[in-house]
Formats: sequence, structure tokens, C-alpha cells
Amino acid sequence: MRALIDFAPGGAQLLDARGTVDHLVARGLISAETLVSAGVTVTDRSSRCRTYVVRTGPSGFVVKQGTNSETVQSVRDEAATYSRLGSVVPVPCLRSFRDGCLVTDWVPGSTLAGSIERDPRAHAARAPELAGILARLHGSGPDPSTLPPARPSAVFLLARPPLAAFQFHSHGSHLLTRLIQADEMLTAGLLSLSSRWRASSQIHNDVRPENIIETPGGGLVVIDWELAGRGDPRWDLGALVAGHVIAFLEDADVWARPAADRHRADRLGALHAVVRRVLDAYQEGGGCVVPPVDLVQWVAGRMVLTTMERCSAAPSVSAACRHLLQVAANLFRRPEAGAQIFLGVRQP
Repeated sequence: MRALIDFAPGGAQLLDARGTVDHLVARGLISAETLVSAGVTVTDRSSRCRTYVVRTGPSGFVVKQGTNSETVQSVRDEAATYSRLGSVVPVPCLRSFRDGCLVTDWVPGSTLAGSIERDPRAHAARAPELAGILARLHGSGPDPSTLPPARPSAVFLLARPPLAAFQFHSHGSHLLTRLIQADEMLTAGLLSLSSRWRASSQIHNDVRPENIIETPGGGLVVIDWELAGRGDPRWDLGALVAGHVIAFLEDADVWARPAADRHRADRLGALHAVVRRVLDAYQEGGGCVVPPVDLVQWVAGRMVLTTMERCSAAPSVSAACRHLLQVAANLFRRPEAGAQIFLGVRQP
């Protein structure tokens, strides 16, 4: 879905496919000879920003342009993030930032989301490596005092929303907002997370399989740093763990197959194992210590955010989203029990 267009930064022309190629030629990143000999393909991947992938044979570039006041700033911050990170974590190479247009190398490979769709076992297999990347980002990243603040998620605003919190306008998103605001545990839990937000380190702020590229050599590269900045590392770690908890909750085989109780126990044991590997890798990589009872509440917050994203263009609130809201409310209500059930950690 294309982002709503307000204006191009500084009065510059909004990019289209041809304008994107012209921009790369003007920056000296593509030569006229390449255009003739190898040709180019341009793919529109616009969402929050106007985004084009330009391929020239086996290599290519990603060109991103902000299209309103919010995304113009986020693209500027993303360019600054790439320049600051250096070799701390694997990110695309920054090629140019000029006239409001960010250019990075295109990273060959496929998203982790695609790998998981083809083989769900990839989710657990790559989780410890991703946890190690987050640990390095949080523990060895740039000096937090030099970073712009990461924008806290809109999910924190739902309990007492200002007008700016209504960023989604589908019927489903409004119904979801009413469901969240009518639940005392959800509103209290989200307000608690907002009050406990500590901007202590560099965070990615949008950790999800769609933003992780598996390269042909087997490595992982983290992309889409638009929302990054100085924030709370528990939000990134909670996102990583929440992805596995949600996958367990939505595994049809866990709930529908014959002898489901035995299978559910096996899958729950597998969930506990991957969470342990994630937390071990995060600690070994230099990440902060997050008590399980604290972590499970950040997981609950990410679950609520997942329902928001799913309902952003939906006509109604699905049964799956209602289920996630109920589980999130239960995690806020009894985090000790939640840590034991989903993280496999019994409190002393």
C-alpha cells in the first residue's frame, strides 16, 4: 500500500521509476554504459516512504524518499543511523544521501519471513544469531547521547490517545481501539510500558522477519532502519520473543490435530528451548539483563502492536487478533505465570 503523499522534501520532485534511475546516474552510481549494456530493472516497493529497488545484473540499489514531514525526517534519521553503525551490526552499505533521497546497496537474498514461509523451522534456527545481533546493537552501538530519540510505538498511546495516535483509519482498526480501551488490563499494561520506557541505547524499533535478509552466504543483514534511534532495548528483545510466542499460539497443528495435548506439550517445550537460546545468545553478546517477568510484559505489548498492524486495513477484528489481545491481557495480569508458561521460567 503506497504511503499518502504530502510533498517532496525541499520542493524536490517526487521520484518515479525513471527519476530514480536519473538520481543514481547523477550520483555516479550507475553509468550510462551500464544502462546500455546491462540494462536496469526498477521495482516499486513503496510503503511508508517512496521506495524503489534498482537492479543492474547481480547488484543493485535501494532508493528511499520521504513523502511527508514524518517520513522525510525518518529517512534523514535512517541515513544518519547507517553512518553511525559502521561494522557493529550487518546493515546495507550507505551509498548516498542527498536531496532527501537515501541510497543503499541492495542486499541479495531473501527475507527471513520468506524462509519461514517455506520452512517454519528457519524461525527457530536463526533466532539465536538475530539475538546476538541485537545484543551488539544494544551493548556496543553508538553513544546513545548522539542519537535521535526513537519514536515510541503508537501502541503505547492507545490507552489515552491524542489525535495523532489515530494513524490507522479502517473500520477494523477503530473496533480494535475500542476493544483495547475497554479492557482495563490492556490499558493499564500499555500505560505501564510507556512509563517504564528507558531510552538507553540504539534500537532498531521494528524487529520482524520481513526486515531481516538471509544472504546467499548464509549471513543475516538487518534492513529498514527508518524507526531506529535511542530507545528501550527491551522493545527489540520483546519483539524477537513475541514472534515465537505468536507462532506457537497460531500453530493450527497445536490446537486442531488428534492427540493435540501431547503435540501442544511438545511444541511448548520447543518454544521454551528457542527462548532459552535467544536469551543465552543475547546475554553472551553483551545485551542487558531483562528479568523474565519484565520481558513477558514487553512481549504482551508487541502482541498488541501486531493486532494493530493486522487491523490497519481490515474491515473487522479477526478471531485471531481477539485471541492475541486476550493472551496479552493475561500476560499483563499475571506476568509471573506468563513467564512460566511461555518462557519456561519459574520464578523463585
